[in-house]
Amino acid sequence: MIDHRFFKIVTSLFIAVLVMIISVPGPFAAAESSTEKPDHLNIAVVCITVVEQPWITSLIQALERIKAEKPHGLDINWSVAENIYFSDAK
Repeated sequence: MIDHRFFKIVTSLFIAVLVMIISVPGPFAAAESSTEKPDHLNIAVVCITVVEQPWITSLIQALERIKAEKPHGLDINWSVAENIYFSDAK
């Protein structure tokens, strides 16, 4: 059985990276110098369990809060795949 603490750590790291990507203008700096700026961000959430698990529910709630803020004017969308094991996620 896989340790649940591992998934909490992975989820926390994913949220931290997501917040850094959205908050830091670095990835968008090149777009600002061009005529086209990104207007949407698509995210895939691959879960090895169901969405009802607390850490996945927390991740989805965080995504909903970020989507409502529309950082940098981005329309943020995501899709969730449940019960996908690591070997199948490739």
